[in-house]
Amino acid sequence: MDTNSTSDYGYGSSDDYLASIFELFKEKVYPRPYEYLIIVIYGLVFLLAIIGNTLVCIAVLRNEHMRTVTNYYIVNLAVADILVSLVCLPITVVVDISESWFFGDVMCSVIPYIQNTSVCVSIFTLTMIAVDRYLAICRPLKFQISSKRTVITVIVIWVLSLFTMLPNSLSMVTRSEPIMETFGKPLWLTKCSDFKWEDSPWRAVYAVVTLLFTYLLPLCVVGVAYCMVCLRLWSGIPSDETSHKSSNNNAQGNGKSKRAPRSMNKSTEAQLQSRRKVARMLIVVVVLFAVCYLPIRVLNVLQAFGVFGLDNIDMMRHGEKVTVAYLIAHIMAFFNSAINPVIYNFMSAKFRQAFKMAFSCCLPASQRQSRNAGRYGYKCQSFIHSTAVSDTRMSNTNTECISMTNRPNSMHIPDA
Repeated sequence: MDTNSTSDYGYGSSDDYLASIFELFKEKVYPRPYEYLIIVIYGLVFLLAIIGNTLVCIAVLRNEHMRTVTNYYIVNLAVADILVSLVCLPITVVVDISESWFFGDVMCSVIPYIQNTSVCVSIFTLTMIAVDRYLAICRPLKFQISSKRTVITVIVIWVLSLFTMLPNSLSMVTRSEPIMETFGKPLWLTKCSDFKWEDSPWRAVYAVVTLLFTYLLPLCVVGVAYCMVCLRLWSGIPSDETSHKSSNNNAQGNGKSKRAPRSMNKSTEAQLQSRRKVARMLIVVVVLFAVCYLPIRVLNVLQAFGVFGLDNIDMMRHGEKVTVAYLIAHIMAFFNSAINPVIYNFMSAKFRQAFKMAFSCCLPASQRQSRNAGRYGYKCQSFIHSTAVSDTRMSNTNTECISMTNRPNSMHIPDA
C-alpha cells in the first residue's frame, strides 16, 4: 500500500497505518489482564485431565482384579475425556481468548465434531454404567453381562455418537466479518460457527433434539436406575442373587456346616458395603457431569433460537456478557474431564492403590525394588477381598496368598 492511500485519511505514511492496525488487532485479539488467569486455569485442567485419565486406563488395564464391566466403561469415559482435553482444549483456549478462529475451514468442522462426539460418548457411557449397576444389583439372575458384550456396547456407543453429531459438523463453516472501521476500511476477523443453518429452522430443531436425546433423557434413565439401585442397597433387602445363594446354602449339608450362614452373612455384608461405595462414587460422577455441562447446553439452545448470535455485530450489542458466559461454560465442561480421576482417587480404595502402583512404575529401579514387598502384599490382599466378595458360596475364605490363576469361578458380576 502506498503512502497516498493512507494520507487520504490523515496519516503520513504506511508505517503509521500498519502500526495503528497492529494496535487495534492487539486490543481485540490479545489476552486481557484477567484472561491470563483463565489461561493458567485451562493449563491446570489440561494437565490434570491428561495425567488423571491416563492413570485410570493404566490402573484398569494393568490390574486383573479391576477388569470389570463397570471399569471397562470407566476406561471408555477416560478415553473420551483424554480426546477432548488433548484435541479440543488448546484450540478452545485460543478461540475463547481471541474471539477469533485461526485454524481454517477443515478444522472448523473437525474440532467441534470431536468435542461433541466425545461429550456424547460420555453421557451414553454414564447411562450404560447406570444400566450395568442396575442389572448387576437388581436383576443379576436374569441378565448376565460379559466382557464381550461390553466391548460391543462401547463400539455401538462410539458409532451412535459419531452419527448423532455429524449434522452439526456439516453445518460448521468459517466466516470473515468486520469488527471495526480502521481509517475508513474494515478490520476483518474470522468466526467459526454453524453459519450454514443461520436462517434455517433446522438449527433450533437439532438443538432441541440433541438436548433431549444426549442430555435430558439419558440423565432421566440414569436417575431412575440409580434410584432403584439405592433402594436395593440401602433398604436392607438382599438381591435376587444373594437370596438364591442363601436358600441353596441352607438346603445343603443337612446341618453339617452350621458356621456357613454366619460366614455367608459377613461376605454378603462386605459385598453390600462395597457396592454402596461404588454407587456413591458413580452418582457423584453423574451429578458433576450434569452440572458441568448444563451451562453450555443452555447457551447452545439459546443461540439456536436466536436469543443471541455469534456474529460480531450481535456480540458488540450484547457486550462481553455472552463471551464471558461461554468462557465459564467451556471451563466447566473441560473441568468435568479432569475431575473424574480425582473422584475415583478419593472414593475408591482400589483406584487409589492402583494409581500409587502406576506412579511407582515411573520411579528409579532402586526405589521400585524397595516397594515390591508392599505392592505384592496389596495384590494378595486385594485378591482375597475380591474372592470373598464375589463368591458368597464359600463358607470360609483362605487367607493365604493364592495365585490369580487359581481364582474360583463365580456367577457373580464383579463390583467396580
